[in-house]
Amino acid sequence: MNLPPLKIAPRPYQSSAVEDVLAEFRRGVRSTLLVMPTGTGKTVVFAILAAIARAKGRVLVIAHREELVEQARERIAAVTDLNVGVEAGAARVDADALPDAVVASVQTLARAERRERFAPDAFVLVVVDEAHHATAKTYGAVLDRFAKAKVLGVTATPDRLDGRGLRAVFQTCAHVYEIRDAIEDQWLVPIKQRRVTVEGLSLDTVRTRGRNGAVDFDDDALAKQMLAEGMLHRIAAPLADLAAARPTIVFTPTVAVAGELAAVLGRYVGASEVRSLDGSVHRDERAATVNAYKRGDFRVLVNCALFTEGFDAPRVSCVAVARPTKSRALYAQMIGRGTRLHPETEKDHLLVVDFTDASTHHKLVTVADVLGGLCDEDVRERVNTLAVDNPDTNVSELLTAAEAQVAAERRHRLLCEARYRAQTIDPFDVIGADPHPGRGGCAMTPTQVQILRDRGVPAKGYDRDQANALIDKMFERDRLGLCRFKPASILAKYGLNPDVSRALASEAMEVMRANNWRPTAALLRDPRFAPQVST
Repeated sequence: MNLPPLKIAPRPYQSSAVEDVLAEFRRGVRSTLLVMPTGTGKTVVFAILAAIARAKGRVLVIAHREELVEQARERIAAVTDLNVGVEAGAARVDADALPDAVVASVQTLARAERRERFAPDAFVLVVVDEAHHATAKTYGAVLDRFAKAKVLGVTATPDRLDGRGLRAVFQTCAHVYEIRDAIEDQWLVPIKQRRVTVEGLSLDTVRTRGRNGAVDFDDDALAKQMLAEGMLHRIAAPLADLAAARPTIVFTPTVAVAGELAAVLGRYVGASEVRSLDGSVHRDERAATVNAYKRGDFRVLVNCALFTEGFDAPRVSCVAVARPTKSRALYAQMIGRGTRLHPETEKDHLLVVDFTDASTHHKLVTVADVLGGLCDEDVRERVNTLAVDNPDTNVSELLTAAEAQVAAERRHRLLCEARYRAQTIDPFDVIGADPHPGRGGCAMTPTQVQILRDRGVPAKGYDRDQANALIDKMFERDRLGLCRFKPASILAKYGLNPDVSRALASEAMEVMRANNWRPTAALLRDPRFAPQVST
């Protein structure tokens, strides 16, 4: 691949992403998606693609917020020799003498008089940054205006907060670079997780809200519980202890919680070490505070939904999620603020501190869901269990171990079930009776039928001698203290040892009853129930 002159050398995965996007466009796709985690240089990739596209025409980059416009312009200029202009708010480019690339805010281009300044064929490539927002009507109006242009969507979180799919905008997904791969390739730092149970917090009483199919906690309802003075201390105290001297960013559900939590946290770490920000603060003041944080003038930045996107502070080494969520996209955006490498501070991992309650029935998103891609319930529960026992092990390693353990248990269970299906499990097999004790031929007596039924044995199809053999064997098991036929047959069904004591069988039945009458992973591993292998 022949690249135009660049000011930096792309990383291997960035080069692969460029090639994959170009391949989609070459095969006739108009719109495609690029998925890369926060901190891996998505801007580098689309800057390179913009430089390549400039050979055929000009490029438009759409940013989600005006605050991110200048950031995108600076990064494109840092990677390429392109002349980059800005179309946002009061800033305008000359529509009759366009620069190589234009970075615009979607809010500006949503106004018809602003986007219609540009001819429909003004651009050959439109890049949508933070593309998980692209299903909004504002983006649709812009993309319709430049209908002949190729469209590239770039995002770290392809699953939208409101549950709407991106298929309506993007025909294909050209390239996906997973956060787990980036960590293993050492382009992002490993993640360690600590979960803090907040006494008195009950998420089960917090109402949820739905938007286009997505459900999450209502911010105001969540804030009402968290604003109690005692609750704030139960968050601030463990956070101060766990974060220690780490540069930390804290996410809260509302502006009120952000301000109050910052005040309380200041009592533990020093008021000068904590500041809070929200959207009501003037842009210049926000910029000054963020720059002070990046310089290290203070250590903890508390915010409400202000820094989930476009916030670049590599020195962050602790992210506190004081805003429990069911949204993988939101959670990924929050922890993504701390995954960047930072050689100057020798940051070797990111610590994520999650705050939750003890009894919630809600499925809260965890680091395992982000690294594993909405991993299934068995894996996420195993990761959470392993994390408690191994708090200093990074979550990628725990996830690998959990996946291997769960996969092995499932293979074991499937093998046991396959053995059960491959053979006929009948009472003679279960209790080890001889199915051909005599010549047979005579029908069972009413007494034999009643004894078998009382013991839970199907009383059909046996002759008198076979019935005697079963009854004798069951009486023998009684003398030996072994379990009766019914629990023995359930154990045998799953390839487990049926020749166990009544007490042990009773324990197993309680476990299986609570598990929809299927053995748990622990039961399958228990050597006392070692599976019986047919020979």
